[in-house]
Amino acid sequence: MADARNTVDEPQRKREREEDLWFDDGSVILVAQDREFRVHRSLPSRDSLHDCAVVLLSDDAGYLRSLLSVIYDRDFYKESSLDRMAYHERVEISTGVMCLAHKYDMNDLFSEAYSRLQEIYPMSLYTFTRLGHVHSDMHARIGGSAALLRLTNAARAIPAPELNTMLPTLFYLCAQLEDEVLLNGAPREDGTLERLQPITLAP
Repeated sequence: MADARNTVDEPQRKREREEDLWFDDGSVILVAQDREFRVHRSLPSRDSLHDCAVVLLSDDAGYLRSLLSVIYDRDFYKESSLDRMAYHERVEISTGVMCLAHKYDMNDLFSEAYSRLQEIYPMSLYTFTRLGHVHSDMHARIGGSAALLRLTNAARAIPAPELNTMLPTLFYLCAQLEDEVLLNGAPREDGTLERLQPITLAP
């Protein structure tokens, strides 16, 4: 991954390992925020590793976890697996995959994540109307409104033409949120707040 803030020989501060994405034969430790992921530069390198560099990334740790989970375990992103998740969790995962896949030019993963999001935020008015109960339930849950705000921010920030077609649906749903949420943000499951970015509030 090319967008690294720094490369060092070892971690500089106390961080938490993502145990299910920590491979003893990994060739590089990716650090995003306070999370560490030990992964492989390439599959052939798995058989001949000794040293392990640390790369500090500017990426969101949750986004990186989602992307790596999809890369290492394709079953993780199958429809049958996603169906067992709450809708806002599906949105969070797909938003993360979409953002980093676009950033790192992983076109197939970007398209897959975009398709997953279209299943929840369709362009067809008929399909959208049929999903009304899904949106109401999702936004009533802790993390639900935050997932919508985060996706809206991402859709405005990523320069991908196909996301422009999703924005009317996202803006419509944002308009249904309480004023307090629009102005001050909504809590995510980890307790942090997700806010609409100024570019979204004032295009």
